[in-house]
Amino acid sequence: MVYEVVVHEKARRKFDKLRDTVLKERLQELFKLLSEPFNLDTVKIKGEENVYRTRIGKYRVLEVIRDGMVYVVDFDHRGKIYKKL
Repeated sequence: MVYEVVVHEKARRKFDKLRDTVLKERLQELFKLLSEPFNLDTVKIKGEENVYRTRIGKYRVLEVIRDGMVYVVDFDHRGKIYKKL
């Protein structure tokens, strides 16, 4: 199944402020690939409903997957992202 990908405004602003061009390119590629999220390293977050994470090196991208849509909610370093849940 192919999903529609929507990047939340908070994640979009954070993405626009990134200075690390390599990470920025990797995130852009991931956003394109998220149309088929279960073909990637996407894992459900325990204790959360419809919340998943995808790894990009030391960074994690949080997504909410429901109703044929993938909502990219946030991304951050692996040590910080889970504290925001």
